[in-house]
Amino acid sequence: MRIAVCFHGLTRSLDKTLPGIQDNLLGPLRAAGAECSIFLHCLTLDSVTNSRSGEHDCKLDANEWKALCPPGPNALTEPQEHVDKRLGHGHYQGQPDPWKDGYASMRNHVRSLYSQGQVLQLIPSPLSFDVIISARPDVLYPRPFDPSWIARRGRRPSIVIPEFATYGGLNDRFAAGSPEAMIRYMLRGHAYKELHLTSRPGVHKKLTGEKFLARWVKERRIKVRRIPWTFARIRANGLIAERDQEYVEGTS
Repeated sequence: MRIAVCFHGLTRSLDKTLPGIQDNLLGPLRAAGAECSIFLHCLTLDSVTNSRSGEHDCKLDANEWKALCPPGPNALTEPQEHVDKRLGHGHYQGQPDPWKDGYASMRNHVRSLYSQGQVLQLIPSPLSFDVIISARPDVLYPRPFDPSWIARRGRRPSIVIPEFATYGGLNDRFAAGSPEAMIRYMLRGHAYKELHLTSRPGVHKKLTGEKFLARWVKERRIKVRRIPWTFARIRANGLIAERDQEYVEGTS
């Protein structure tokens, strides 16, 4: 089985998350005989400040991503400030802020969608892979991923998504599935932008990332199977995100 493992977003606290990525995500897949190709797109910036996540001027290592994916055709980094100029965040402010933090989380969500689309472009022939995985590098994976979750293949495009942290929709931090489904999944940022550009102001009052994803897969009739796998986001200050602590309790 050939698997394209695609990492996107910020690489913060990779010294804490890399062991779990190697041992509990890539390790079980390779032990099952899978050939894993790593692809990475990340945004770079000097420091992170986000009151919602408790990060205050946390310095970032601009080169730590190289420990996950060596420099070359499989990796692309872009300064976040340059990306922000192209994204046009003002397009999304015609709708109410579902996170209620001055659109800071909205901007992060748009950046994440952009990064997923960019890492997909790094794969020379996506349809030549049996499975594509979309994952975040700033996540602690304390439990092994079960390769049997992605072994089932049906006629209908399908993806597997963790069953936790749904917040009224679907977990949007990890997905794996058939290339046909995952290509659509990783390019859904186009649909998110179109939704905001074409909808009248005030329509999507609570359309968070999780709720948008649930709506998006339903409209496109993509089959979703939820898997019993939990993990936690690690902030730039090295701490586990407060809302994620319950998902890693009882692990070393």
